[in-house]
Amino acid sequence: MSRNAELALGIVGGLFGILTGIIVMFIGGIGGAVGAEGAETVTVLGFGAILFGIIGIVGGALVTHNHRAGGALMLLSGILGFVTTSAFWIIAGLILIAGGIMALRSQPTPDQRSSGAAI
Repeated sequence: MSRNAELALGIVGGLFGILTGIIVMFIGGIGGAVGAEGAETVTVLGFGAILFGIIGIVGGALVTHNHRAGGALMLLSGILGFVTTSAFWIIAGLILIAGGIMALRSQPTPDQRSSGAAI
């Protein structure tokens, strides 16, 4: 059984997460330029969103070798992204959470059973 769907969801969700982080950092930068209070915090949360996007991509790539670890990374980044950027993270979060759940619910492939990677 191939894990192409989980791989694609992890990569696409992570890319959307990185894009979300860039947008949030841009908003924080504009806020800092006009002297808005708390703009630095928004910029830092944008860095967090980029980090969680990268973790989502790593989880998607890892799902072909160890579906539990990859699914857990995608699920974790999907949920924690909502903490950093809340509503901006909806697209990336839903994609990463769906991919993480699919990876965690699937059965190990024959290669993973013989190598013991899914244990």
